[in-house]
Amino acid sequence: VDGGPAEEMRQAAEDLDKTGEIIAGIYSNKSGKPAAKIRQAMQSETWFDGAEAKEYGLTDTLTDEITLTAKFDLSHFRRVPEIIRNPQTNAAAQNRARASKPKNVMTREEIIALLKSLGIEVSDEMTDEQLKEKLKAVQNRQPNQPDNPPANAIAQPTAPPAQPQAASNPAPQSQPLANSTAEVAQLQATVIRINDRLEAERRQRVDNAVQQAVDEFRIPANQKDRWVQRAMAEEAVLDDLRAMPQHLPGGEPLRPRIVSPDIANIVGELNRLQGMEKAVFLNKHIERLRQVCNTNTVATELKRDVILADMIVAFARAIAPLRAFGTVFNNVALLGTDKIQAPYFAIESAASTSFNGTYAFGNTATDHKEITVDQRLYQGLTFTSSEFRRQPYFNARQSMILKAQKLACDVFDTIWGAVTLANFGAAVVNEAAASFDASHVGTVKLACDEAYWPTPGRSLILDSGHDNNLMNDSRLGGANYLSAEAIRQGSVPIVKGFTYYAVPNLPANAENLVGAAVFPSSILVAISPMQPAPAVMQTLVSYQVVVDPATGIAFEYRLWGTAGTDTTNEVVECNFGYAVGEAAALKRITEP
Repeated sequence: VDGGPAEEMRQAAEDLDKTGEIIAGIYSNKSGKPAAKIRQAMQSETWFDGAEAKEYGLTDTLTDEITLTAKFDLSHFRRVPEIIRNPQTNAAAQNRARASKPKNVMTREEIIALLKSLGIEVSDEMTDEQLKEKLKAVQNRQPNQPDNPPANAIAQPTAPPAQPQAASNPAPQSQPLANSTAEVAQLQATVIRINDRLEAERRQRVDNAVQQAVDEFRIPANQKDRWVQRAMAEEAVLDDLRAMPQHLPGGEPLRPRIVSPDIANIVGELNRLQGMEKAVFLNKHIERLRQVCNTNTVATELKRDVILADMIVAFARAIAPLRAFGTVFNNVALLGTDKIQAPYFAIESAASTSFNGTYAFGNTATDHKEITVDQRLYQGLTFTSSEFRRQPYFNARQSMILKAQKLACDVFDTIWGAVTLANFGAAVVNEAAASFDASHVGTVKLACDEAYWPTPGRSLILDSGHDNNLMNDSRLGGANYLSAEAIRQGSVPIVKGFTYYAVPNLPANAENLVGAAVFPSSILVAISPMQPAPAVMQTLVSYQVVVDPATGIAFEYRLWGTAGTDTTNEVVECNFGYAVGEAAALKRITEP
């Protein structure tokens, strides 16, 4: 029966696995040990006392023991230590176990102090490897062997022990390291323990450095153990790790590949790729994948990729007018900053200067401006299992495509809000939609010519009403205006020298605004994804930066479920920022 006990138990098992992974991640972050190793210890039901927990890295300090009066039901556990089941009768065994455990004899500072007290030349700046060499020399010393024998010393026959010096003859400051075989043996045992401590600290340091490379997406998590082994053999490997490029979601470079057209090979290659490379590959095979996605034997992840490909087409088409501005479409997450450098080239209107023997420079060129990515818009869809399974007309795919399109419109509308009288001056054309035609576009063109706009880079944006009347003007050349490519891209290649965009429901900004002629330096826009924090990433079923292969425009997609409310949650999101550029680089069009 659908939803019966078997289904409930499978769902409960999946929930427990997710919870276990989250807890393992918390332990891993605290102890520095691999999450897989932590997970194995959890599955084996590993118990720690205080000292063991500290040694494992799960706690920082130990307190005095306290006696608990509360009773705990231990019947649910499989491997409860006997010392916990019967703490009173096993107190003596507990003390013996603690006494037998090796203790961390010395810290680094104590090691240096010990070596100095024995007349060994050391400094606080020495590395662990240098200290280990000093300790190794101590370990190999024989009784009464001087610390630094002269280079020209000649071996002499063993002499009888010297007689004690008189009290009036003070002992030299540099004393022999040890005066008996027993003392040397004791010192050597101490050195062995110190070496073990240094080696353990070194391994922990190497493990942490490699884990950082994993967290920064420089190497895959499944390669961590191999890199730790290499770094333990030669720590210079860690420098190579830090210098490796990051492979963030959406950040893979484009590398053309030829694969078999067989569906299984297509799916395998698709799962391997990311970012722009994945977008190009998916676009190439999208029609074949749509056909197989109609069957129930295709993995959910593949169906999701096909849906996301349709969503990015709708998103890119609706947000296409942003290309009229100075826009940076970044599909790699920013790290450590929310700033992006956007290209900025000011319109040059200054008169040329006559050469009179020397060059005079009156201004400094600026080819970029800094944009803060501080806007975050999203569209979300949530639905229950019942809605998904039992409502015949529920279509999550179509719903998300519409939401991606609406998100793009809202992002554009937010940026278009900067097109105001205060920022860009009076309108160059003020005409009702019913009478707007090619002659008014000519008036706008003349205003741009008089402002010394370069011909390349000009764009024209109009609302639906003015676009409709302009479309009927035969002087524009209907064949070019209504070409299939123009409709597919959402733009017209050339209208009196302008790249043309018709925008439905263009915001009037409370100023009867119906359009504008735009040069890229008028408004600067930057779009970049916001990578979830590691703890959030572990709770997501899917996180992808979805890229349009034609334009590089991208949005973020998140998917997760909430078992407690039996809901699935999907979010399509855009993180962006913008700034007003040059006032002379935009000519407003209004209506009465």
